[in-house]
Parts: sequence; C-alpha cells; structure tokens
Amino acid sequence: MQYKDYTAALLDLVFPPRCVACDRYLQAFSKETLCRQCLAGVTRMRPPCCPLCGIEIESADDVPHLCGACLKKPPPYTAARSLFHYQGPVRTIVSRLKYAGDLSVKRAIKALVGDHIATFFADCDLIVPVPLHRKKLRQRGFNQSMLIAEICFENHKKRIKPTLLRRNVATVPQVSLDAKRRRKSLKNVFSLADGVDVQGLSVGLVDDVFTTGTTVAECARVFRKNGAARVLVFTLARTVEQKTQAVLEVV
Repeated sequence: MQYKDYTAALLDLVFPPRCVACDRYLQAFSKETLCRQCLAGVTRMRPPCCPLCGIEIESADDVPHLCGACLKKPPPYTAARSLFHYQGPVRTIVSRLKYAGDLSVKRAIKALVGDHIATFFADCDLIVPVPLHRKKLRQRGFNQSMLIAEICFENHKKRIKPTLLRRNVATVPQVSLDAKRRRKSLKNVFSLADGVDVQGLSVGLVDDVFTTGTTVAECARVFRKNGAARVLVFTLARTVEQKTQAVLEVV
C-alpha cells in the first residue's frame, strides 16, 4: 500500500465518508459517493423519447415519434438529450453544486454519468457551456454548466469553449418564471463573442437542467443564425411531470 493510500484510509477513519445527497455515513473505505437508498432514487431518462427535444413519450412501438410540441413548433437545435429526471438525489446534487458551491459532488456526477453521453457529442467540433452573466459569475465564483462540461467530457477538454457564447443581460432567476415569461426574459440575451466563426460547424451545448428548454433554444438559435450546421444539447437532468403523448409522425 502506497503512502497516499494510507493517508486516504486514515482520513476515512477520522472523517467517515458520507453520501453526497443525504449525508448518511457510507461504509468505511467505500469508493461510492451515494448510499444505496439514494442510488436507488436516481431515475434515468428512458426511451422511447422524442428524437428532437428528448422528452419521454408514451408510444405503442419502438419507432421514434415526435412529441406534439416539436411537431407544432420544431426547436432550433438538432437534438437534445438529458440523462436523469430532476428529482430526488439528482436534484439535491445539482442544487448543492449550483447554489451552495459544493464541489464535492463532482465525483458523484462523474460516477453517475460515466461514458454515456460522450458518444452523443462525438462529432461535435465545439462544446459550449451555457454562459452566466458576468455579474452572476462573480457572485457564484463558477459556472455550473462549465463544471458539468468538464466532468462529462474530461477527455475532450480542448473542445470546450466557455467564452465563445456571451450572456449580455443579467436576467432574473429563470426558476421563478413560466415558459411564456422565460421566452420573453431570454429574448436576444445571448450572442457570439466578437470574431467567432461557427459557419458549418457542429456545436455541442451543455447546461445543468432542462426545464422549459427556453435557455438552450435561445442559445441554439444564436448558433444556427450564425451558420452552425448542427446544435446538439446535453443537460444533466430534466424536469419531468409526466410522459407526453407521441404524435404519430415517424422520423
């Protein structure tokens, strides 16, 4: 056993590891970050999903169908995918990262995500975290979307471009707004940084939570307006009230 292993073992004895979601004590020397109860409470997004926005749908077959919302008004992005329902332990982990600045949850996020999403962005030329306004960035000290991008795409860090997209207006917290007010609040908020050329490129957009989809849609609209060939959206979690009915439009 190496010196650092002895040190880690001693620290585990003095400060027993705890679940990052509920603070229950974990087994001594455990490599886990979540207790069994919290791990069982993690709900992954499951197919069938709308091939555009990624929402879970009720479908009688395995053929991908558009949801009603996307059929009525297709989003500006090419496709969006989320890994988890924004509830239970996942909600706690995201909240601790986003609002409490608890960076200890990074290892838990990495363990949950694994390599599941890397292939989704495999052909992207750029990976762009949804930016914070500079005022919010100063207050918080970090951009949670940037941290999620670094965690989920640690083998592709050279493609992560945090300064490529700008948030020009310090909007009110979006969590307090409904879909209509979000769209109004975020209109013309984002722009490309000076001198950025995305003509013909494939862009991967990263955010923490997909709620109404307004934020990522506005960001995607900027890229498509400036000539991006594709915009793929990844969020760690998604608010899901219920499955939507599939519209029988085969993709």
